[in-house]
Amino acid sequence: MADSACRNSWWGGKILGDYELNIPLYIDTALTALPFVYIGYLVKEYEVLARVSVMPKNKRITLMLLVFVIGFILDYFFGQGASMVNNMQPSASRFYGCGVVGSLSVLALSNMIGKLPLVSFVGRHSILVLCTQMYLINLFVKLTNRFFGSLGYYPASLLVLLLVCVSYYALVPLVNRYVPWIIGEKK
Repeated sequence: MADSACRNSWWGGKILGDYELNIPLYIDTALTALPFVYIGYLVKEYEVLARVSVMPKNKRITLMLLVFVIGFILDYFFGQGASMVNNMQPSASRFYGCGVVGSLSVLALSNMIGKLPLVSFVGRHSILVLCTQMYLINLFVKLTNRFFGSLGYYPASLLVLLLVCVSYYALVPLVNRYVPWIIGEKK
């Protein structure tokens, strides 16, 4: 029954998206996203991630890299034109396939980089990151464009990302000392 409900919800969302009919509160987009919830339920029901976590570390890392590369290739070649914002998707298999492999890629990448000191430091202070990231991104984009305007989009974006991450090494101690209530700490 859940299979048919998810399939029908996708068709409802697709039809609404194809005819550009937007329902208030993004219900049309929710109909399109419901199969992702069901796919997540199936992954949990069949313990897919638990089975991966008990694999030997070298096989797990190889699998994670493989999923990441496959996800990138699928998204690059087949994921174009899909948008949850506009509720438009070219086909169900491409849309949901790229979405699931993309989600698994993000999980794999998170698992791989979670042990890095910079990432764990920023992760422990994620509320501060959430509160200040756009201000820092806008500041570093302006500075990067001014001083390194000829870098190109991708190198400039990587430089901004690096500058934002590194700036938290200075920002976190300042916030902890002068305004700790911003990140839920007591003075």
